[in-house]
Amino acid sequence: VELEIDAVVTPRKVTWEAVEAMRDEVEAAWAGLPLAALRPTYGCHQPDRGEGSPPAWLALLRAFAEDLDTSLREIRRRPVRNIVRTRQRVRASRVTRADATAHACIRRAGGEIVENLEARPARLTLDTLSHRWLAMRVNQVRSRLRRVLRAEAARTDTDRRRLVLADLERYGRQLDRHLAQVPLSEGTERPPAVPPLALRRRPAYAAAYDALRQLEGGLQRAGGTVRPPLLDMAGLYEAWCALVLVRETAHVLGVESPRMPFGMRRTGVEVRLRRGQGAAVRLETADVRVDIAYAPRFASPKALLAQRPDLLVTVQGRSIQRIVLDAKYRRDDSAARYGVAGPPADAIGALHRYRDAILGPGGRSGWIDRAIALYPPTTDLDAYETSPLWTGLAEIGIGAIPLAPGQTEWLRRWLELTIRGVS
Repeated sequence: VELEIDAVVTPRKVTWEAVEAMRDEVEAAWAGLPLAALRPTYGCHQPDRGEGSPPAWLALLRAFAEDLDTSLREIRRRPVRNIVRTRQRVRASRVTRADATAHACIRRAGGEIVENLEARPARLTLDTLSHRWLAMRVNQVRSRLRRVLRAEAARTDTDRRRLVLADLERYGRQLDRHLAQVPLSEGTERPPAVPPLALRRRPAYAAAYDALRQLEGGLQRAGGTVRPPLLDMAGLYEAWCALVLVRETAHVLGVESPRMPFGMRRTGVEVRLRRGQGAAVRLETADVRVDIAYAPRFASPKALLAQRPDLLVTVQGRSIQRIVLDAKYRRDDSAARYGVAGPPADAIGALHRYRDAILGPGGRSGWIDRAIALYPPTTDLDAYETSPLWTGLAEIGIGAIPLAPGQTEWLRRWLELTIRGVS
C-alpha cells in the first residue's frame, strides 16, 4: 500500500495572497535573500518564469535534494516498465501466440514448413518516456550545479568555502550516481519535451517530478503545494516592510526607487544585505532629503543594552525628524485596548524604549522624535483613524501603522504628512 499525505501550515495574520505578494517583492529586489538562510516556514506558490538567482536555486536544491534522492532510489528499487514489441526473426517453435506479422510470413511461405518467422514478441523495457524525461531533468540540474561549483572553487579559500564546496560536491555525486544506474541510464532515444502523465501516477515518480520542477525556476513554482524553506514569517515581514518603505517614500517624493536598496551584494552562493547607517538609502528632492537605514545599531551608556531597531528614517528639510520604525509580525486582535486590532502591548512598550534609550551625539537624549510599529492589519480598519494607534503619532510621537500587501495607504499618508511637515 502506498500513501501520499500533504500537510500545509497556513499563516493566521495575513492571507496566502499577501504572503505570496511579499515573497514576490522580496525575491525581485534581493534576488534570493529570503532563501539565503533556511528556516522552517513553508507555503504555497504560484508560477514564476526565469532561472532564478544562484542563492535561491541552491537553497531550493538543499531543500529538495533529499526528496529527489529518496524518490529516485525508490524508482530504482521498483521501476515501472513498459511493454514493447519489435520486429525480429525468431524460431517458429518459440512463437507461442502468432501475431499478424507471423501470419503474413506463413502466408508468404505458401504452405511450406517455415523454421524462422518474422514476429513482434513482447518484452519489458526500462527505456520509457518517464525515465527519459527524468534523466534529462537530472542532467540539467547537474550541469547547473557544475557551473556554480566552478564559480565557488575560483573564490578565496576559507573554512566556510570548503564547507560549501563539500556540500555541492556531495549533491553532484548523488546526481551522478542516479544518472549512471538504471533506470535513468537506459534511455536511448530523444526525451519528451512535455512530461508524461505517467509521472503523476506513482508516488515515487510524482515526488521526483515535483522536486525537479521546483529546481527549474526561482522562488515560486506551479504544480500545487510545494515546500521551499524561507525566512520565518517575522523575518519575511520585516524585509518586505523595509522594501515598501523605500518604495512608498520614493513615490511620495516623486523620485525613482533604487533597484537594490541597502547595499545588497551577491557573490557566488551568498547574498548579503548591509545593515547600519553606512548603507542607508538616500532619496531627495530640491527641498527634502530622506535617509532610510536598515537595522542600524546604537550604542548605549554603560549598564544599558545597545539598541537595534528595524528601520531608522531621517527626514530633513527646513527642520529634521528622526523616526524609528519596528516591523512586528504580531497582532492583538482584541479591540479593547485601542478600539481596533493592533500590535501587542509589549511591542508598543519597545517603542518607548527606543525613543528614550537611543541617544544622539554627545549622549543627547530626545534624539529620536517618533517611534512607530508596523503590523499586519485585519480587513476592518474603519476605526483606525480615531484610534490611539494613529492619533498617538501626532500627540505623543508613539503609534502604529497597519501595513500589508494591498494595504499601504496609511503608510503613504503618514509619509506625506511627515515630509510636508519638514519642507
